[in-house]
Amino acid sequence: MQNLRRRMLTPVLAATVAIAPALGLAAPASAAPAAPAGLVFAQEAADEPDWHPASVSVTTAKISKTAFTLKSSEGCANRAHITATLSGPLPTENVLVSAVGVDIRRNGAIYDATLLTNTRGNVWEGDLLVCGKDPAGTYSTELYGAYVTGTGVNDPNLTYYRTNVTTGRYTVKRPASVTLNAAPEPVRKGTKLTAKGVFSTDGRAAANTKVQIWFKADGASAWSRQATVTTNAKGAYGRTFKATTSGTWKAVVPATGSRNEVVAYDAVRVRK
Repeated sequence: MQNLRRRMLTPVLAATVAIAPALGLAAPASAAPAAPAGLVFAQEAADEPDWHPASVSVTTAKISKTAFTLKSSEGCANRAHITATLSGPLPTENVLVSAVGVDIRRNGAIYDATLLTNTRGNVWEGDLLVCGKDPAGTYSTELYGAYVTGTGVNDPNLTYYRTNVTTGRYTVKRPASVTLNAAPEPVRKGTKLTAKGVFSTDGRAAANTKVQIWFKADGASAWSRQATVTTNAKGAYGRTFKATTSGTWKAVVPATGSRNEVVAYDAVRVRK
């Protein structure tokens, strides 16, 4: 994600008015003097200001993609487009800084943030970048507009305004795969048949993972779970069964918060 490890629409805005044009923020024609060196970082740890209701509100907010599956070694090419529509324009006259941004939370804490750009009318847009280095799991988003009035960070009348907050979420998961080979095939009825394979996630063999082994006889409509086994240090699993009838075997590794469910099949003919 973008390297903005701070809450963008808090007192940091007031402290960063000197670099507002570089961030794409609106600022008055005669900006206040630059904040003293180090103030930005001091402000980052401060409590949130007392927000006042903004004169506009967020009416719609959309994110183009809410599920990402990528290896931890991937870069930051994955993205989702964010579009927000406000009920009117954010004030710019006599305003120190104004912006629409998105705070990204992981496990309840601020993880990242991104700023949107005013593209047309009251529409703001931007991209959420998702990188392989981002931990797998669920992220929540908080989108809102904010502006600050006053002459500078030392103004006792400095006032913070914020619109309503719209929330959303997206997930980051690692790719997974499972193989299955039920052998021998064909197999003689009453003899042994072994269902085995390998499970991997994020491109590596995964140990201590539960794999469900299912079977459905030819002509049947329902699957029957035959066993649940655990992968070894090399990601391998296996179980031996008595061959009774022809059908299809299935290996299932259920989804978790960090990966999607994966399934593999293998049909076996049982002969007399």
